[in-house]
Amino acid sequence: MLVFVAAASACTNQATEQPSGETFGPAVVSDRMLAAYRDGLYGASDGHCTLTVRDEEHPRRFECGALLVGLQPGMRVDSLADLLAVIAGSVARDRLDSGSPYIKISVPTGTVRDAILRVLADRRVRYAEFNTIRRQPSDR
Repeated sequence: MLVFVAAASACTNQATEQPSGETFGPAVVSDRMLAAYRDGLYGASDGHCTLTVRDEEHPRRFECGALLVGLQPGMRVDSLADLLAVIAGSVARDRLDSGSPYIKISVPTGTVRDAILRVLADRRVRYAEFNTIRRQPSDR
């Protein structure tokens, strides 16, 4: 059985400089994860997308074409129209009013790397991550 997990990992809240000179805003993302998103090897396996990170034994599996995004306090989905247009994204689920507030954004398959880096660079975004797929212990 596979389970989709939506969890934000927070390590730092500092702007991070890209080699290209692009600065990432106040999104909560560790330097390690930013490097993984930027430099990892993307692929597909068993109907899911994968991200292979250096020094990790197994690739990370995630839902193709989906990002989970948390917004800065006070931000609403309708304020992201320009960002969604840039990444060719659409809101698949709005859970901002729930106890675990986030939005799920659908992007064209094959664009997740560029989309997550653009989303993380936006000052309205608190965090962004892939919709990770984890195996249940019984599946191993």
